[in-house]
Amino acid sequence: MKAVEIPGLFPVFDAAATAQLKADGISRALGLERQRESIRRHLEVLAGAGAPFTSDDVYRLAAEAGEPLGDRVQMGAVFHAAARQGLIEPMYCPSVPSKRPSSHGAGLKVWVGVLR
Repeated sequence: MKAVEIPGLFPVFDAAATAQLKADGISRALGLERQRESIRRHLEVLAGAGAPFTSDDVYRLAAEAGEPLGDRVQMGAVFHAAARQGLIEPMYCPSVPSKRPSSHGAGLKVWVGVLR
């Protein structure tokens, strides 16, 4: 963002550049909100099935539904919010390696839906 110098006054910012930055920020926030909604929807399906699952399963369901998730999503935040709300709980077992190539075999926590 380029500041305009006016002698004797504070710098004034370029209004067009500021408006563009605002529009970009809103667009990113809306994209993140859509991703969180997609993650939550697929997480609820998996939790309702009663079988253990990981975040890889959410990525798979999202891709199958034509809603592929990028690598920079807030998966952990959505999972932990669901756990605090009593929808899912961690299984106390060793983590499992991710099957997604972009995660390079990172260890994943295993979750299960809470019976209601």
